Amino acid sequence: MITINLLGVAPKKSTGLATFLVFYIGSLFMALSISSFLVVNIDSKIGRKQTKASKLEFDLTRLQKTTNEVRGLQNKQNELNQKLITIGKLKRNKLGPAKALDDLNKALPMRAWLTKVEEGDNRSFKITGRALDEQTIAGFMRDLQASDFFDGVDAEEIKRVEQGGIKVREFIIKSSISYTGTLDLSKELKDAADQKKPEKPQETAGGKKSGSDDE
Repeated sequence: MITINLLGVAPKKSTGLATFLVFYIGSLFMALSISSFLVVNIDSKIGRKQTKASKLEFDLTRLQKTTNEVRGLQNKQNELNQKLITIGKLKRNKLGPAKALDDLNKALPMRAWLTKVEEGDNRSFKITGRALDEQTIAGFMRDLQASDFFDGVDAEEIKRVEQGGIKVREFIIKSSISYTGTLDLSKELKDAADQKKPEKPQETAGGKKSGSDDE
């Protein structure tokens, strides 16, 4: 008996499309996973950068505050120095003439004597006197120049004269004089700095700090 299949041969199912779809979905999932990881990683880096930037901004604000405080202290120190300089000048102006004459007397050698002292305009100062020789005059001028109150010491005239039958040298020395002298404020500045230092508590014989109560 002959059997005839009228429906035809059933075609084989194709597996290529299914494989492509599986590969495509897997690739898409992997791409999404990688993208998510990169996004999370970038967000984490951005967060760390923002935290670091905030810390740097805080440190900068603190440093600016400290700098302003230091500048304020420097301005106060400069004001204090100016006040000390003014006080020093007032003291020198008050005591200057006596100290200048004292330096003049100390600079005068034993072999010389003064006959006239004149103070002119613009702090000019003229000294007239006599000495036994020119070396004595040179030593007098050198010591006078070393004083804080005399400057620009120069011999205007030196000539031979006779006094009591002895030949001597008569001189005229000119210079400038400053009754404030050379200000030395190191002591005043040191005293001012010491006054600002906090006092250390004194210890009693028992080793306890004074001013503390016994518990």
